[in-house]
Amino acid sequence: MAEKTLNELVMTVARRYGNATSGTATDGTTTSLIDTAGLFHPDHTWSNFYLYLSSGSNAGIERLVTDSAQASKTLSLDPALPNAVAGGDGYQVLPLQRQYFVDAINEAIARAELSWMQVKVDETISLTTAQEYSLPTDCMIVLEMFIGIPGATNVPAGWTPYTGFEVYAASAGVPKLHLRDIVKPLTIPIPTNTKIRLVYATLPNELSDGAGTMGINELDGREAISFIQEMALHLLHEQAVARNVTGEAARAHLTLAQNHLDKARMIQATKRPNYVQRRTRTRVLPRHI
Repeated sequence: MAEKTLNELVMTVARRYGNATSGTATDGTTTSLIDTAGLFHPDHTWSNFYLYLSSGSNAGIERLVTDSAQASKTLSLDPALPNAVAGGDGYQVLPLQRQYFVDAINEAIARAELSWMQVKVDETISLTTAQEYSLPTDCMIVLEMFIGIPGATNVPAGWTPYTGFEVYAASAGVPKLHLRDIVKPLTIPIPTNTKIRLVYATLPNELSDGAGTMGINELDGREAISFIQEMALHLLHEQAVARNVTGEAARAHLTLAQNHLDKARMIQATKRPNYVQRRTRTRVLPRHI
């Protein structure tokens, strides 16, 4: 559940937003897709929907469905695809262009804020005589730091806790790790293979490719995905009104938007961040340091 992919989330949200289906083509042309095992819906069901090819020679391409026929299990497409649809090509049929769902899902992930931060460990930074080090690109908060040689015999397990550090803004959006207690210049020889071990918190991954996952552990996965689905649906219904939907349709979208927002907030309100209390101090260092 925690490793739900973007393709799976898009289909789940699309089915709840409106009608949607997915499958694997058995044949096709540049203007049609045939799925004898899946497209059993009544005539015209998928007219004015959008076909997204998730694999094959047209992977990543989207086309408007102009009609669908139950007897031939066929979708008619316009404009023509660059390549003919072939058996085995994966597809999704969605009520909106796929990018609307992708954007709503990623916005929902961003709105999860600190609720589903994950704790990670990095042991790739080599300790030198420098005081400043680059942090992992996904690092939001440094929780703990150790110095040691992986596999060595010093306690604990080759790592010695180090508290003389802070994170500061080296430039806009580029935080750096500063070891303030290291003597300049360092007079104590540094053993070969000495590393910095960072324990840090990171936000769930934004999803770009169809198989991408958020990187949330299984314990948090179910409630995180529920929140993301509800928040994404809230955003999609709000967007429907912004696209000049009027009358009863607008009222229906507004009601659904509020209902999904209430559910998302309820899920988030019951979640406590799963990481330890923040230990990083962030500040801008004077230029002479």
